[in-house]
Amino acid sequence: EIAPSDWSSDVCSSDLYLHKSLEPILNVSYGCLVYQEQVMEIVRKLAGYTYGRSDILRRAMGKKNMDDMLAEKETFLEGCKKNGIGKEIGETVFNEMVSFAEYAFNKSHAAAYAALGYHTGYLKCYYPVEFMAALMTSVMGEEKKLAKYIKNARDMGIKVNPPDINKGFEKFSVSHGEINYGLLAVKHVGGSVVEAITEARNKVGTFKDIHSFISHLDANRINKKAVECLIKSGALYSLKGNMAQHLAVYESLISEKQKNNRHVLEGQMSFFDLGEDIVDALDEGSSEGKLPEMGDISKKLQMTFEKEMLGLYLKNHPLKDYKTIIDNFISIRAENLENDESYVLKDGESVKIAGIVSNVNVITTRKNDQMAFMELEDFTGSVEVIVFPNSFAKARSLIETDKILAVSGKISIKEEEAPKIIADNIVSIDEAHILTVAPKIGRASCRERV
Repeated sequence: EIAPSDWSSDVCSSDLYLHKSLEPILNVSYGCLVYQEQVMEIVRKLAGYTYGRSDILRRAMGKKNMDDMLAEKETFLEGCKKNGIGKEIGETVFNEMVSFAEYAFNKSHAAAYAALGYHTGYLKCYYPVEFMAALMTSVMGEEKKLAKYIKNARDMGIKVNPPDINKGFEKFSVSHGEINYGLLAVKHVGGSVVEAITEARNKVGTFKDIHSFISHLDANRINKKAVECLIKSGALYSLKGNMAQHLAVYESLISEKQKNNRHVLEGQMSFFDLGEDIVDALDEGSSEGKLPEMGDISKKLQMTFEKEMLGLYLKNHPLKDYKTIIDNFISIRAENLENDESYVLKDGESVKIAGIVSNVNVITTRKNDQMAFMELEDFTGSVEVIVFPNSFAKARSLIETDKILAVSGKISIKEEEAPKIIADNIVSIDEAHILTVAPKIGRASCRERV
């Protein structure tokens, strides 16, 4: 090993390079590690690796396998020693390669990403509405990503309309500078159903009521489950009547439609074979075209249905009325735990978060204690909260689906797993409001007394 006093002959004159051997490798990227190929060349030049051995290191980096990379450290330092390179320089170079492995690309991959980045950047700048609609279409079925992109679009000032049978298509589409929700993103609604809706809409124009809607659909391509889900998603809000009325009549209307379709196949005249003007006239003069007199379902239930059918809250959010309380309480949001490069996560860091409980799984430990794993959702996403027995015993009555809670705890980071929060204390959102407001009131009272 070369003593520190002897390193001067190895150090390049430029401050960009720790060792003269690095200059021809890194000069193309101004002294920075950018490509995996550069790492492969560094370990060959500095530590005498073979091509095969350097590729093993590249694969470890590509898979972000830190254990395999760190296992190479002694081999790398030993190789540097044989080539007359000091331990301190060797360790510094190796540590930089480990840090680089967190975002490493090979050169061809990096070039493709750069080209894709320029293209998508151009589209997002000059065609933002179309770009965001396409982006949402690309993640249909991935609820967390879809919710994130919808929030992103709204932050850009783009309006995202809820599902609507009078506007929507299979994919997310653009109309008058707004994004219309893709009907295929509604649960249990298949392509054949959406195709039947768009074909009927092209023939008759705008659907006015649920009777007109169902009567003009192809009986062979619709089913009760799909129509129920469309109603619950809010896709029939543009029709006459409310959600409760639509839910009350859709089954009988579909049954009648399918019954008449069977009669047509048998060569009989169907009610739906009559001209559209005659059908409309009959509807106006008969009880069959009317909806039952009943009030709409509650806003809370509408939000529950929307979340169930879309996997996210779109028109409204149960946390909306608590936004100020939440903002005053929290120190972190769910999006900060989901690959947010602007927020540096630290294992064991104390945090505060608030949201609505979307899922709870209570288990019994080997010691016969109870604990829970709950999904907590805020405006930006969701995070798993682990509630160990001691904390669970204190907050047992609060931990239920649809409850709005405030959680104090610590971040837990494990390799190959999404970051989680270990709960220390859980309170209702109303109690969180008291906890955040009370200290301010106390300070104000003191000032008044002084």
